[in-house]
Amino acid sequence: MTDSTDSKHRPADQPPATVDVEAARSTGRSGRTRGAAVHGPLDARRWPHRQPAAGGEHTTGPAAEETAELCARVAAAEDRADNLERALASNRRIGVAIGVLMTRLRCTEDQAFALLRQESMRRNVKVADLAEQVVYTGTL
Repeated sequence: MTDSTDSKHRPADQPPATVDVEAARSTGRSGRTRGAAVHGPLDARRWPHRQPAAGGEHTTGPAAEETAELCARVAAAEDRADNLERALASNRRIGVAIGVLMTRLRCTEDQAFALLRQESMRRNVKVADLAEQVVYTGTL
């Protein structure tokens, strides 16, 4: 399965260097393991000086380092997107809860938010969680 491009970069009897994607995924900056958009071994044929490490697919060098960095960036972007989606959803729920309180208690937006915040502190629950309850029950 070697093509002419492969023979220019490495001898035909040498297998292509690969990167253990699972190991690269776990090197995210946040220290958390996240899935990446890359699955399976990556061929590093363009780096003829790289060869598979004895007994495994773990390699070092430019290809492995770049792959690990890209996986870390993907993981960080996924974390950021997840956090923004959660924040947007909770912000909407808080806005709905404020509207419910304004209608039921005949108060201003600022007063409704102050009530929601005070009750959140009193109960020691997150404002978003209390807002969810207000949306379903209509009361604090």
